[in-house]
Amino acid sequence: MPLPPFPADWIRGQLLWVRPGREAAGVVCVVRKSLGKAVVRNRVKRRLRHLYRDCEPVSGSVVILVRPGAVAASYMALGRELRALLARLATVSPEPAVES
Repeated sequence: MPLPPFPADWIRGQLLWVRPGREAAGVVCVVRKSLGKAVVRNRVKRRLRHLYRDCEPVSGSVVILVRPGAVAASYMALGRELRALLARLATVSPEPAVES
Protein backbone atom coordinates (compact mmCIF):
# COMPACT_ATOMS: atom_id res chain seq x y z
CA MET A 1 0.00 0.00 0.00
CA PRO A 2 1.57 3.33 -1.01
CA LEU A 3 2.00 6.08 1.52
CA PRO A 4 -0.40 9.00 1.40
CA PRO A 5 1.02 12.11 -0.24
CA PHE A 6 2.77 14.41 2.21
CA PRO A 7 3.12 18.15 1.88
CA ALA A 8 6.27 19.41 0.23
CA ASP A 9 7.63 20.84 3.50
CA TRP A 10 8.86 17.41 4.70
CA ILE A 11 12.61 16.92 4.43
CA ARG A 12 13.08 13.25 3.71
CA GLY A 13 15.84 10.92 4.80
CA GLN A 14 16.11 7.14 4.74
CA LEU A 15 15.25 6.65 8.41
CA LEU A 16 13.47 9.89 9.33
CA TRP A 17 11.47 12.72 7.82
CA VAL A 18 11.40 16.15 9.47
CA ARG A 19 9.41 19.33 9.06
CA PRO A 20 8.88 22.53 11.04
CA GLY A 21 6.26 22.24 13.76
CA ARG A 22 3.50 24.63 14.74
CA GLU A 23 4.50 25.09 18.38
CA ALA A 24 6.92 27.70 19.67
CA ALA A 25 9.57 25.16 20.65
CA GLY A 26 10.13 21.45 21.18
CA VAL A 27 10.11 18.20 19.29
CA VAL A 28 7.24 15.91 18.27
CA CYS A 29 8.07 12.30 17.38
CA VAL A 30 5.52 10.48 15.22
CA VAL A 31 5.89 6.70 15.39
CA ARG A 32 3.13 4.64 13.77
CA LYS A 33 1.79 1.50 15.44
CA SER A 34 2.75 -0.54 12.40
CA LEU A 35 6.43 -0.10 13.33
CA GLY A 36 6.21 -2.32 16.39
CA LYS A 37 4.83 -2.80 19.86
CA ALA A 38 4.83 -0.01 22.44
CA VAL A 39 8.24 -0.97 23.83
CA VAL A 40 9.84 -0.62 20.40
CA ARG A 41 8.05 2.63 19.56
CA ASN A 42 8.94 4.19 22.93
CA ARG A 43 12.60 3.18 22.54
CA VAL A 44 12.81 4.99 19.21
CA LYS A 45 11.12 8.08 20.68
CA ARG A 46 13.51 8.13 23.67
CA ARG A 47 16.51 7.85 21.37
CA LEU A 48 15.28 10.68 19.15
CA ARG A 49 14.48 13.00 22.06
CA HIS A 50 17.97 12.43 23.48
CA LEU A 51 19.63 12.98 20.10
CA TYR A 52 17.56 16.13 19.53
CA ARG A 53 18.71 17.58 22.87
CA ASP A 54 22.34 17.10 21.80
CA CYS A 55 21.83 18.82 18.41
CA GLU A 56 22.09 22.49 17.60
CA PRO A 57 18.83 24.21 18.52
CA VAL A 58 16.42 24.87 15.68
CA SER A 59 14.17 27.90 15.89
CA GLY A 60 10.63 26.76 16.60
CA SER A 61 9.50 23.19 16.96
CA VAL A 62 10.30 20.16 14.84
CA VAL A 63 8.15 17.20 13.84
CA ILE A 64 10.03 13.93 13.26
CA LEU A 65 8.31 11.12 11.36
CA VAL A 66 9.95 7.77 11.97
CA ARG A 67 10.34 5.48 8.95
CA PRO A 68 10.44 1.66 9.27
CA GLY A 69 14.24 1.43 8.97
CA ALA A 70 14.75 3.57 12.08
CA VAL A 71 13.47 0.81 14.37
CA ALA A 72 16.48 -1.41 13.64
CA ALA A 73 18.98 1.41 13.07
CA SER A 74 21.86 2.02 15.43
CA TYR A 75 21.98 5.02 17.73
CA MET A 76 24.85 6.50 15.72
CA ALA A 77 23.00 6.09 12.41
CA LEU A 78 19.93 7.83 13.84
CA GLY A 79 22.14 10.62 15.17
CA ARG A 80 23.91 11.16 11.85
CA GLU A 81 20.66 11.33 9.93
CA LEU A 82 18.90 13.57 12.46
CA ARG A 83 21.81 16.06 12.51
CA ALA A 84 21.90 16.14 8.69
CA LEU A 85 18.13 16.65 8.40
CA LEU A 86 18.08 19.37 11.07
CA ALA A 87 20.91 21.17 9.28
CA ARG A 88 18.91 21.05 6.05
CA LEU A 89 15.79 22.18 7.90
CA ALA A 90 17.64 25.17 9.36
CA THR A 91 18.65 26.30 5.87
CA VAL A 92 15.13 26.14 4.42
CA SER A 93 13.08 27.25 7.44
CA PRO A 94 12.12 30.89 7.44
CA GLU A 95 13.20 32.76 10.53
CA PRO A 96 10.31 33.74 12.81
CA ALA A 97 9.21 37.35 12.43
CA VAL A 98 10.47 39.60 15.20
CA GLU A 99 8.02 42.28 16.22
CA SER A 100 9.45 45.60 17.30
